[in-house]
Amino acid sequence: MEKEILINKLFTGSYLEEDNNIGHEVINYFKDDDGNYNIYITADGSVKNHNLEYILFVRYFAKKTVEVIGIAKGIRYIKQEEIDDARYGGISLNQIFKSNTYKGQEDISSKQITFRVDKFLYPLSHIYITMGEYSNSNDYVLQLHTKHKVIVPEGLRSYHSEKDDPKAYFELKELIEKDEFWTKENTIKKLFAEDKVMLSQLSLFEQAIGNNNEKEIEKKIEKDIEQLKGRDKETIIKSRVNQSVFRNKLLE
Repeated sequence: MEKEILINKLFTGSYLEEDNNIGHEVINYFKDDDGNYNIYITADGSVKNHNLEYILFVRYFAKKTVEVIGIAKGIRYIKQEEIDDARYGGISLNQIFKSNTYKGQEDISSKQITFRVDKFLYPLSHIYITMGEYSNSNDYVLQLHTKHKVIVPEGLRSYHSEKDDPKAYFELKELIEKDEFWTKENTIKKLFAEDKVMLSQLSLFEQAIGNNNEKEIEKKIEKDIEQLKGRDKETIIKSRVNQSVFRNKLLE
């Protein structure tokens, strides 16, 4: 099957505005407790019959223009047992999203994750993709030449392959493979401080997984007890509760 590059738009739609819903895509920006990068593809998490080489995550910026907010490399479909076992701050995916609603009713849409990836990287500075006339001398702007009418349609995703959309495929591939553009360090708050929706979603997720009680935290310390020799364990527990050390962090 031919390799493809997926452009996926995140943090958009009325779903995120309803009753403090946590968008499923927010997990893309956190490591699970085992250090894995798990990926949810909007709009519904389901991706079938695609062989993805890279994923570009974007947000709306202006008419015919999006801004890149992350990339994923080393992509594979995740197994159901891996989904069931995934924990963030000791909490399962079903627990994290159980309070979400859709049009006032219980949200019964997929709460699953789509892929597990080797790398999730952030832009070092602002990167834009446009099919319009947007330009910015201070930042990188890719003028995309694609057979599609828009960069990302209402379905929130677009696929580009060498066979079906060669010019766009190689333009996107070149962008992604410029190592100097990307970093493992979290740049979200630095680059997107004005994006209240994105930052609010990240905050809601951190709150959802930050409610570990002292007993769970002590279990984590017991698992790593060899590294704690010579230190006062009760002090460590208290400190880690207060500072939410075991709260899952944004990718670094």
